[in-house]
Amino acid sequence: MLTATGESLTASISGAGTLGLKASYPTSGTELIVGKSISMKQTDYLLVFADGNAGEGTITLTGSVSGNLIATEKITFSGDVATKFAASTIAATDSTVIGVGGTTKVSAIAQDAASYIVSGLTAGTDYYAFSSNTAVATVSVTGSTFSATTGYSAIVTGVSAGTTTIVFGNKSTLATSTFTSAPVTVRVGSGTPATMTVTTDKTTYAPGEKITMTVRLLDSTGLAVIGAASYANIFADTMTASATLSSGTLPIGGALTDYSNTTNSKVYTVYAPVYGASLVFSYKGGTGLIPTEQVAKTLTVTVTDSGAAALAAVTALATTVASLRTLIVTLTNLVLKIQKKVKA
Repeated sequence: MLTATGESLTASISGAGTLGLKASYPTSGTELIVGKSISMKQTDYLLVFADGNAGEGTITLTGSVSGNLIATEKITFSGDVATKFAASTIAATDSTVIGVGGTTKVSAIAQDAASYIVSGLTAGTDYYAFSSNTAVATVSVTGSTFSATTGYSAIVTGVSAGTTTIVFGNKSTLATSTFTSAPVTVRVGSGTPATMTVTTDKTTYAPGEKITMTVRLLDSTGLAVIGAASYANIFADTMTASATLSSGTLPIGGALTDYSNTTNSKVYTVYAPVYGASLVFSYKGGTGLIPTEQVAKTLTVTVTDSGAAALAAVTALATTVASLRTLIVTLTNLVLKIQKKVKA
């Protein structure tokens, strides 16, 4: 905190970058003063410039008279020449599994020699993307966008069922690229479910605890199907529970809607009964699955009885205390025998 009203400030920057100031901004005013350390009035505008060096700069403001620290701020300057790519990624909002004609976005961060992000690159000139199997999926950087978090994007389009890998490079062909990103895998899958799995996030729950149930649809090869607004006739009828749930909705008979394209699953949330029980979920596959899946199945979890658990703990403690008492009596008798021998 300043100790003198109207005290001037000293602004300095260490590392990359240089400083300047203006009495008003952005309108024209006093000429810029550029340097690593400058004095300024509290009403001046502090400006930060690149100095041609990549890296981090730390800006410090102190009182010119008191020497009190007012504030610090860090800023990163990237180089303008990319020398490498970080690994290709697919955001959580996109999918690693797409259908024929479907799309997903793959991204990679371009970096300079010091591993700082390089922005301002031009798609189709400074960076390209390649698919290892264009018969499965193609990839294009046309319309590519840049994000400080994920880097430069490319759009992958499914062509036929199968798997491909996507990499970024700095030349128009993968063979001539002098640096590339690590690959990320994209699968072009089926939209025809054959089987279904139903799982819960745990096998044991406390009374009233949240239960996360996940339904996944698999194709004839056992791989996840693609996301869809609806898959018809997945459950023959509504799933039931052997005990009364605290709240929540179980899968209903008929269509499975809003099947996620990002997780390739459908998640349900219910809450366990408020008492201990062996909780059995019963369901039957519908005609949207292969005949061998159109059978009754169950999924069992345990809801612990908190009262029974407490009683078991007390019983165990009582047993331990009794054992200790027996041991103490035995030791006492042994001491008495030793005392008698010593007296004799």
